[in-house]
Amino acid sequence: MLELDPFRRVVRTRAPRSSIALSVGVAVGLAATGIGLVHAGFTAPEPSCPPVVAPAPAARAAAAMRVTAPPCLPSDEDIAIADWTWGQDHLGPFTSCATIDRAFVERVLPGLDIRQTDDGDFVATRRGQPVLTVRPAPLAVDIQTAELETPWRIHVGDTFKTLHAHHHGMVCVDGDDGWCAQLGDGWRDNIRYVFGHVDDPNFELMGPLKIRSIRWQPTR
Repeated sequence: MLELDPFRRVVRTRAPRSSIALSVGVAVGLAATGIGLVHAGFTAPEPSCPPVVAPAPAARAAAAMRVTAPPCLPSDEDIAIADWTWGQDHLGPFTSCATIDRAFVERVLPGLDIRQTDDGDFVATRRGQPVLTVRPAPLAVDIQTAELETPWRIHVGDTFKTLHAHHHGMVCVDGDDGWCAQLGDGWRDNIRYVFGHVDDPNFELMGPLKIRSIRWQPTR
């Protein structure tokens, strides 16, 4: 029904009383139904989501494997002593991981006479003259021939004066087997220059002394 407001001149539509009652009834019914559902324990279904999976803890990094050098093999090559190479871990075919026995010594020193001492050392000679003496364990090689020179061009038979000219940082030990070695880059733990009997390691007095042997030992 249309009603004209004489003051505001606005036309309004009045809903029939029956329609208002019906709307109120529906609202009340829905509210009651909602209250009933709540009291009955019913709730709206939760959204369908995949379960949350906590990420697994990061695996510890594998412990670093200690990589070791492959085992060295005895040299079967016939290399002249004068052509042997030097190193802190080898002298020609001699290495700390080689099996040093008579067969090995004879194979790497062809043409030399080999005898074994009561102490187990191998003495190599040529026409009765000493060339090398090999101590198997711990490995040490005493060079007694001038045909093999050190990386610093030192030979058996050179004087201490010559040695000192090549190695300025020397240390010497007196005694019946007096020896000298180079400090720093001269492989002090690998090479010793043996002079025999040394009373006083005075460099000025030792000048004429000759090197009797050069002892090489691998780094341990």
